[in-house]
Amino acid sequence: MGPDVLLLILKAVHTAIVFLSASATCYILYCGVKNRLDRWLWAALAYVVLIGVGLVANGGMCPLQNLARAIMGTNQWVPDLFMPNWMANLIVPVFAPLDAIGAILVAWRLFQRRRSMPPA
Repeated sequence: MGPDVLLLILKAVHTAIVFLSASATCYILYCGVKNRLDRWLWAALAYVVLIGVGLVANGGMCPLQNLARAIMGTNQWVPDLFMPNWMANLIVPVFAPLDAIGAILVAWRLFQRRRSMPPA
């Protein structure tokens, strides 16, 4: 497979990862607002944390960008998503605060539930 085909596959996978992350963020916010604590919430939180750890461990840059650069044989930035660059640059600044708000809401709901439980 040539580099163009590999980059096309990477773009498809990376775009799917971004949309899954956005869905997880929305679900976390929904659960925090609606006081819904279920296994999908915990999976969404774990997924978002895993993505965040990957970004932090790679110095704030997506590890898939490194892969895109390696595929194309360059040290320059390589478009690795099926979305405009201006939109791709807003992913972390928009979703990181939303993830934090969602996590705070969920923590508040857990605190409320614990306070309302009768003493053992």
